[in-house]
Amino acid sequence: MNNPVNANSRFCYFIAISTAVVTLITLFIAVFTPPLSGPFCEGSCFSYPYSDIASRFPRDYYWMFPSMLLSLLYLVLMVCVHHFADAGKKIFSQIGVSIAIIATMIIIVDYFVQVSVVQPSIINGETEGIALISQYNPHGVFIAMEEIGYFLMCISL
Repeated sequence: MNNPVNANSRFCYFIAISTAVVTLITLFIAVFTPPLSGPFCEGSCFSYPYSDIASRFPRDYYWMFPSMLLSLLYLVLMVCVHHFADAGKKIFSQIGVSIAIIATMIIIVDYFVQVSVVQPSIINGETEGIALISQYNPHGVFIAMEEIGYFLMCISL
């Protein structure tokens, strides 16, 4: 009969390795697709109202797919940490898991809106209101949601 502790250990080991691999893949993709806006843009930058960003689809959005997967893997990794935490420290790991759930949901919703709302709207000429939620707006909703999501992710550790 299989030992459940060994099965859980193997599963969590797989999740840890998967999280590391997907992190590297996401980083690689993101480094080669920097957004053409904001303070670090060095030429041919998009500016308000960001209605000409259709030319960058889907290239500037490739990194969001593994990032959504990475958020889910991170959450599962936090559950694994909670599972193996000492009984006296489970309250802290449970708090971490709870905050990780919030962070994961914020990040997934943020990226999913970019992929499934912003770009189809731009491609169909529906540009009204897109500037506020576009990833190209350095002080828009996308950046704010991303910042709070990753801040909460750090807190959950």
